[in-house]
Amino acid sequence: MASKSGRLSSDSSLAITFLLATLLLFAFALRVYRLGDSSVWWDEGMSVWHARQSLADIARQISNNVHPPLYFWLLHGWLGGSGDSEFGLRAFSTFLGTLTVAATYLLGRTVAGPKVGFLAALFLTLSRFHIIWSQEIRFYALATLLAVLGAWLAMRVWDRGRLLDYALYIAAMTAGLYTQYLFFPVPVAINIAWLWVFWRSERRWPELFKWGAAQLAILLILAVWLQYALSGFLTNSSATPVSVLDFLKIYWTVLAVGIPLRVEQYAPYVLPVLFIFLAALAALIWQARRDWRMARNITLFLAGLLIPIAVVFYVTIPKAGAYAPPFSPRYLVIFTGYYSVLLAWGILRLGR
Repeated sequence: MASKSGRLSSDSSLAITFLLATLLLFAFALRVYRLGDSSVWWDEGMSVWHARQSLADIARQISNNVHPPLYFWLLHGWLGGSGDSEFGLRAFSTFLGTLTVAATYLLGRTVAGPKVGFLAALFLTLSRFHIIWSQEIRFYALATLLAVLGAWLAMRVWDRGRLLDYALYIAAMTAGLYTQYLFFPVPVAINIAWLWVFWRSERRWPELFKWGAAQLAILLILAVWLQYALSGFLTNSSATPVSVLDFLKIYWTVLAVGIPLRVEQYAPYVLPVLFIFLAALAALIWQARRDWRMARNITLFLAGLLIPIAVVFYVTIPKAGAYAPPFSPRYLVIFTGYYSVLLAWGILRLGR
């Protein structure tokens, strides 16, 4: 009986591996389709121009802009093998986008098992929003990957607490903050969810010391760059006001159908998704009354979706003497992995 049970478990694992490999090939195919057809546009051209410089020159030029340097350093290395074709340049983001699908599976599996992991990976595979930014020579695909990996590694730290998990978590958070400044809602959401860990821990102060030391390490590594860059940080404002209601409509529309334009036209498709999402979320929250780890994970994903709304909305408000970029939904693509996992988890829970 034991051998039979083991054989069934092995067969199931093999089937999941096959399905996941097939899904990743499909995700790659969607992101590589017509990858080199369009010409490089302005922001992509700036990315390429920066990446052609030396690593030191990239840091100096980027310090006078509004982005950290990590993506451009990595693209600099990628250029050595890809050449200057549109396809080769964009393939870096396509590669990162496909890796994000795999990371989303890991995150979903850690949260609630392989079914949730696979369904979440499927949702991200089909996400038009994510596909678009996996085909651009910009840093959004890298930031999205690091956001998903960061949440997954945080859960491994909370559940296992191994030194390697701490080191990888610090690396992922630092890399994310060195990729895009608007990445910071990710560690904020993770730290809010960690309060559940602190509350339930039998050794609260040692837990606080270890977790606090990890956060301090992240801040110290980030401070190295900020000390170098902040003196040249842009202060011009090019933003135009966006109402809260319009902002929320655009945010939900790009999550649901991946299209930021003609929001009212897509309302018949977006509203049913919103209803399903809210019903699924309600089912999760109801179940989490008796499971603090479940409540912890729901808190992480909800904070990861809600905090960016406030941050991006505030940043894009025109302010005298401060940098305020024009509103663009692309600032929110980082958090699509959290949406995919939460939706998949909720739907499967609702189905029970």
